[in-house]
Amino acid sequence: MFIWKIWSIRNLWTFEGVRADLMIACSKTLSLLGEFEAAQTRESGPLTASDAPSEQSWIPPVPGIFKLNIDAAVSKDGKVALGMVVRDQWGDVLMSGSKPLARQCSVIEAEAEAALFGVSYAYDAGFRKLEITTDCLPLLKLLESQSQERSPVQMIVFDTLDVISKLDSHVFSFFPRCCNKVADSIAKLSLSYIEERIWMEDCEFSVLPLVLADKWYELNSKGQEIFCRSWLPKEGDQIKGVVCFCHGYGDTCTFLFEGIARRIAGSGYALYAVDHPGFGLSDGLHGYIANFGDLIDNVIEQYAKIKDKLIEFSFNMIGRPELQGLPRFIFGQSMGGAVALKTHLKEPDQWDGMILVAPMCRVSEEVMPPALLLKAANLLSNVIPEVKFFPTQDLAELAFRNEKYRKLAYYNMICYSDRVRLKTAMEILKVTKEIELNVNKVRSPLLVIHGAGDKVTDPNVSKFLYENASSKDKTLKLYEGGYHSILEGEPDEVIFTVFDDIIKWLDARCTA
Repeated sequence: MFIWKIWSIRNLWTFEGVRADLMIACSKTLSLLGEFEAAQTRESGPLTASDAPSEQSWIPPVPGIFKLNIDAAVSKDGKVALGMVVRDQWGDVLMSGSKPLARQCSVIEAEAEAALFGVSYAYDAGFRKLEITTDCLPLLKLLESQSQERSPVQMIVFDTLDVISKLDSHVFSFFPRCCNKVADSIAKLSLSYIEERIWMEDCEFSVLPLVLADKWYELNSKGQEIFCRSWLPKEGDQIKGVVCFCHGYGDTCTFLFEGIARRIAGSGYALYAVDHPGFGLSDGLHGYIANFGDLIDNVIEQYAKIKDKLIEFSFNMIGRPELQGLPRFIFGQSMGGAVALKTHLKEPDQWDGMILVAPMCRVSEEVMPPALLLKAANLLSNVIPEVKFFPTQDLAELAFRNEKYRKLAYYNMICYSDRVRLKTAMEILKVTKEIELNVNKVRSPLLVIHGAGDKVTDPNVSKFLYENASSKDKTLKLYEGGYHSILEGEPDEVIFTVFDDIIKWLDARCTA
C-alpha cells in the first residue's frame, strides 16, 4: 500500500508539479488499508451479475465489494489506450489508471487488454473482492466462456482470468457506456500520453466532474437540482443517530468535508449533507444568495425526506429502516451555522439537538467592509444584485492555522472564492442581525464550538449565543488559538480533540 501511495506522489510531482506532504499520504494510505481489511472481513451474500440498468448513470457495488470499471479507446489513426477505475459503494475513487499501448490492435483486443490492465493493478493494490464491469458485451462473453481457443484475444483473456482466480470473489457485469463514463474518459485522455499513470484515491483532474456527477441529486420545489451526499456506518454496525449537515459560505459538502463525514459515520452516525443552491455542485448562480430564506427552505425540504420515511439513499435508493425513530441532529458550520439556527427557529420541534461550529451569528470586524461602502452596496444590491462587488481576503490564510492543510484547501476547485456578490453580502449581514435579535428563542439542546482565534466569525458572538439561548441543555467549547476551520485546519491534536468532544456530546444524547 505504501508503495502505491509513493507512486501516486511521484505522479503528482511529475505530471502536475505538486509535491505532496508525506504525512498526509501515509495517513490516507493507512485509512485505505483499514477499509480493505474491513471489507475483507465483512460477510456478504453471494455475488450475482447485474443486468443492464435502466438508470443512465454509474451504479455502485454492494457494500464490501469494490467496482472495477474498465475501457479502451481506439483513435482514428489506430492509437490504442486503456483506462480503469476502482470505486466503492459511495462512488469514491480508490484507484485509477491509464495506459497507452505501444501497438495497434482490434477493438476487442484493446478491450481485453483493458481488462488485464485493470484487474492486474487492482489485485496488486490489494483489492480482493471485485465487480468487474465493461461496456463491451463481446468481451464479457469471452470472460464468462470456457473457450480453449488460442487466438491473440483469447490469450489475453487467459492471462486476465489467471489473475482473477486469485481474488477472494468476483462477478462480471455489463453496463452501457453511459454508466462507464469515467473509465471511458480516462482511456480517451491517455491516447495522448506516452507512459502509464496510476493514481491512488484519485483520478485525472479533468474527469473529476464525471465522478461527482455520479453522486446523488434531488430536485427541490424551485426546480433546482441539489447535490446530496450520505455516509453511513459500516454494514452491521449499530447506528446511533442521524446528523444533517449545513456547509459554510462558498463551500461544498465534498472535498475536505469528506474526512469529517467519514469520521462521524465511523463513530456510528448516519450523516447527510447537501450543497446549498448556488454553491458547490448544486444548481444556481455560483456564490449568489438572492434570499437567505431560500437556503433555509431548501434545507428543511431536503432533510424532511429522511426524517419521516425510509431513507432514500443515493443511487439505488437503498432503504435503511433502522434509521427510523433515531435522534436527529442538525450540524452547521460557519454560514451553515446561521442556516441551522434559522432552520431551528422556523421549525423548533423538528430536531433533537444542534451542533454549531464557528457559527456565523455576526461577521468579524476583520473581514467586514467599511460602513460607507456597506451603505452604497445596500442601495446597489437592489439594482445589480448579482455583481461581484466586495473584494475578499485570502480566507484560507485566515481560516487554516495548519499550513499543510491550508495548502490542500487551495485545491478545492468547487468552492466559490471570487468577490462576494452584492445581494449575497446584504443577505448574510441581514440574517446575522436577525439571529442576534432572536437568540433567546433558541431552545434546542445545543453544542457550540469555536476557535478563540477565529478572524472570520466572531467567537464572542458564540459566547453571546450560549449565554442567551433558552436551551436547558447547552454546551460551549472554545479552543485556545483555534482558527475558523477548527475541524479541518488545525494541528492534528486539536482536530482530534474537537471530534472527540462532538462524538461524546452526540453519544450522551443518543444513549441516555
